[in-house]
Amino acid sequence: MVEIKLETREILFRVLYLGRAESTKFETFRSLKEKLGDSGDRVGVLHAGGDRIITFRHRPEGDAQLFGMEIAVDAVAIVGDSESSANETLLLRAADGIVWIDDGVVGEDVWPVVESLHQSLRRLEVLRRSPADLPLFIQGRDKTLRNRSKDYRRGIDAWRPNIRVLSDNVDSASIFKEIETHILNDFRGYERELSRHGLTDHIKIRDRIYEKVCLSPAFPKDDAPKKVDDRPEMRLIGSQDSIDHGDIPRRWIIVTLLVAIASAVATSLIL
Repeated sequence: MVEIKLETREILFRVLYLGRAESTKFETFRSLKEKLGDSGDRVGVLHAGGDRIITFRHRPEGDAQLFGMEIAVDAVAIVGDSESSANETLLLRAADGIVWIDDGVVGEDVWPVVESLHQSLRRLEVLRRSPADLPLFIQGRDKTLRNRSKDYRRGIDAWRPNIRVLSDNVDSASIFKEIETHILNDFRGYERELSRHGLTDHIKIRDRIYEKVCLSPAFPKDDAPKKVDDRPEMRLIGSQDSIDHGDIPRRWIIVTLLVAIASAVATSLIL
């Protein structure tokens, strides 16, 4: 899920690369660094629970911003077979997009590759992740990959993977930029939706963003942005109407009068 870093005023998205141990994850990340990175960028390697987790950070070209904050997109993958189910679960929860690396070979049974993807999708569904908030791309070198798209689509319900075959005109970097654009366009749609409902000030990220959201006046359900519910991190929380401080003096006057009346009644009873 999208991560909001208030200290650096940055919104971070993650594209998770999945595939069998035989898939070319490291090669893919080297291609991303070569095509998208500056001289100082590098592929990072994190050792956690027996897993090697590789990452590469990309910043969209131009002055791309979202809700007034800078944007960064991380490519993330576990090299080889994962040794820790906790690491896999954490990355599946954190993903904003999925790229499956197909390692099928012409003439061989490709069902084990397809079934591996299906297992990953079933795990995503257990974690309450769905195609509505998680674009899925499949990249591979085999020119018959498009013919196998029916196998990939069979038995995975609403998941509709975007098939991309690597060629002279399509490389790993162009596929990464495509899924990056897909994710950002979705969030820009949410940004426009909020703006149309006059809620721009509530969602612009500032030091007290959550207080602004949670303490905002309640709004009718019919006026609530429809798409926001797909992203728990951006869900607006309806609350009680804010306190009108102009009413406080009147309340004190009423309380004072009641106390005075009670005192008068008590005094009359004593006398």
